[in-house]
Amino acid sequence: MWALRRRLLIIAIVLLFFAALVAGALLIKRVTEQPLCTDNKQNGSETGIDCGGVCARVCPAETVPLFVNWARVVPVTDKVYSIALQVENRNYDAVAYRASYTCNIQTADFRSVQKVSDTISVPPAGKYYFAVPSLRFASADVRPERVDCFFDSRHEWLRLPKKTTPIPFDFQSINLSVDDRPTLSAILTNTDNMRTFKNIVVTAVVYDRLETVVATSTTTVTRITPTSSENLVFTWPSIFKGVEPYRAELTPVFDFPDYAKK
Repeated sequence: MWALRRRLLIIAIVLLFFAALVAGALLIKRVTEQPLCTDNKQNGSETGIDCGGVCARVCPAETVPLFVNWARVVPVTDKVYSIALQVENRNYDAVAYRASYTCNIQTADFRSVQKVSDTISVPPAGKYYFAVPSLRFASADVRPERVDCFFDSRHEWLRLPKKTTPIPFDFQSINLSVDDRPTLSAILTNTDNMRTFKNIVVTAVVYDRLETVVATSTTTVTRITPTSSENLVFTWPSIFKGVEPYRAELTPVFDFPDYAKK
């Protein structure tokens, strides 16, 4: 009886040994094989399906969702309005790539009068302004005063290229001139000493002394080379009625050159 038990024990130990060898070999293969990042499988160093590890895509579970800090309706004329919103990306090294958002514009009594949608890329590690300009309404009696904006979470997160500054731009000489045709001027500098950026959308937001948004505008810099600067000018068609502009802030929104092929 004892001989049979000993024989069974030896067989069990041998089977466990070979099982451990097979499992170890599979684990080593999974860890060391080069992930394709496009094969719809989790392999190599990936922490999800085609994301994480050495892949450019960041797994959504490893990111903090985009957050709309605020959104405002800004009058331009009696029938033309713009939307200004501030979006925060709380991820230090992940770009929200072509994220879809929708803004629901409402009157003071919460009556929906228009919806607008678009896609934007939000750079990492910061708060960024966006603007939806020149929204026209058929009647001056329709006065939009509220707006709710939200993002669709189904978008790609791309890891910031190595040795890349999250916000590679700086602004100097910001000057707001308020007269019959308000003007805002500034100088944009590319602080990255290696990368050339294209199609940088710069959004300006003007505040009054009570920190209320009174105007917004955008301009696009088609190309800016390393360490170079560009002059920016924003204009509005008429004076800001009933408000006293006090200060202006600007933020750039851009795609990193490494993602240009996407």
